[in-house]
Amino acid sequence: MRLLVDLLARFTSVAALACLIFWPSIALTGTVGFSVDFSPNEVLLTNTGSEAAYRLSMWTLDGSEKWRRVPVLLGNADYLEPQQLIRGRRQMSGATSGLALGDPLLVMLFDKAGSRIAQLAWRQAPVAALDTLPTRRHGSQLYIQGDASAAKIVATYGITVPYAGVARLAQSFAAAEPPPDPLRHPWALWPAMTLDTGAAQAGVWLVHQTATGELQVQTVVDGAARGLEQVPAWLTWVRRHWARYVQALAGLGAFLLLTGLVLAGRQKFVEKLAK
Repeated sequence: MRLLVDLLARFTSVAALACLIFWPSIALTGTVGFSVDFSPNEVLLTNTGSEAAYRLSMWTLDGSEKWRRVPVLLGNADYLEPQQLIRGRRQMSGATSGLALGDPLLVMLFDKAGSRIAQLAWRQAPVAALDTLPTRRHGSQLYIQGDASAAKIVATYGITVPYAGVARLAQSFAAAEPPPDPLRHPWALWPAMTLDTGAAQAGVWLVHQTATGELQVQTVVDGAARGLEQVPAWLTWVRRHWARYVQALAGLGAFLLLTGLVLAGRQKFVEKLAK
């Protein structure tokens, strides 16, 4: 009995240790992130993540609130390694109202799998929306419904880069493929707005313009967990439950070790009484 307990204890301890060793390779993935510095005439973007960004492009608004590509003056935008930077020449819109007042910078890139990612930065960042509008999804469509909060909002700008998911990876892609222009929705004319977020339900930035001209941003997150369609179902399950089983194995190993010690002590006590 003691030998069996000892073997089980060693097995569970080794299994728990192996789980801890292999856990980082299963749970941890690389990241792509940026820091952005604005100057009057230029924008400086640095890759602060742990993965390279591919075919990166930057976009600012012109006077008609349409995206225009930022020319790159320095650096390699086709392959931006971690901690490397690119410098671009800012487009001056000259706008005195509307979304362009925030001077947004839309960054688009592809990860190493070929999936497109969009991130948004602001030279004059809007405040977080205090009154958010209700949203609901139906397939690739995101519906934003006006309610009592919309009475304080003159218009809402919808900024999104539709994401097609894993199906898009089988197609070729263009480095300079422009994003959809922001959609301006005046609430006095229509009670609801609709945005196409793609088959994989990409996230959306809703920028509300109040009667005073203030901009407030409401972020609608991705409707589906990005990247899961590229991961086997068993691996998704393992990522979700791995830590729980590591803890269970470690607990079982500790229990069996303690049981082995108790049995060993009991056997020595019996042997001592027998002498």
